[in-house]
Amino acid sequence: MAGKSDSVNYGLKVEQGLKYIPNLGEEVIQYYITENDIPLYEVNRWVEYVSVNSYKTGGNYAAKFTRRLKQKVRTWQSGHLAKNNGLFFTVQWRTNSG
Repeated sequence: MAGKSDSVNYGLKVEQGLKYIPNLGEEVIQYYITENDIPLYEVNRWVEYVSVNSYKTGGNYAAKFTRRLKQKVRTWQSGHLAKNNGLFFTVQWRTNSG
């Protein structure tokens, strides 16, 4: 959307690309999460892992992950920065693994 600035989107995007597989000698479709056009290595390894059977699954998870991450950042910025007068503190991310 042209009307929204990067500060609202936090520079996070889901992009589709082609990945060369040397063993197969062909290219496959892969989704990547980027921040200001720079791929996020750790997150994209997970997206690649969930895309083993279908690239569409990886795209779906990548889109959901970026929405959730943007929501967390907005909540963190609006709640914690206002309460702490802009002071820096550490945030620990927890995942539900089970």
